[in-house]
Amino acid sequence: MRSTLAQLVLVARMTSALRPSYRAVLDALWERKPFGADQAMSLADVQEWCRSHGVEISDRVVKAAVKELIEVYRVPIGARRQAPCGYYLIVSPEDIQKALDPLVGEIRSLVQRCKALDPDTVYMRQLYGQLEVEFGATAQGMQPS
Repeated sequence: MRSTLAQLVLVARMTSALRPSYRAVLDALWERKPFGADQAMSLADVQEWCRSHGVEISDRVVKAAVKELIEVYRVPIGARRQAPCGYYLIVSPEDIQKALDPLVGEIRSLVQRCKALDPDTVYMRQLYGQLEVEFGATAQGMQPS
């Protein structure tokens, strides 16, 4: 059974290992209603919300908090890179797609850059094999030369 957004947020908030500054970022996004990509909260707004709640927070800490909340606590947070730029809690399949599209594009670009710098590298071939094993499918545009 998939956890609901509220359950994921609650679990993350209640985890004693979650840093107070990271909890403040989560709280800022949770307070931003309605949720979704069209309601993205800018980095400056996240910082202002945190500051108004007694937590000074840098750009780097906000980004680290979002990364940990997604990767460790599985909180569905997206990031918009086009106006309105910012972070948002994912609530729909469309929000997921909006969050994934720039990430997939960035991955493809990085792979192409690595291939251009060292097309015969053993490392790229190993990475490709690892991705194939972990995800079980060949990703278009990620095959080694």
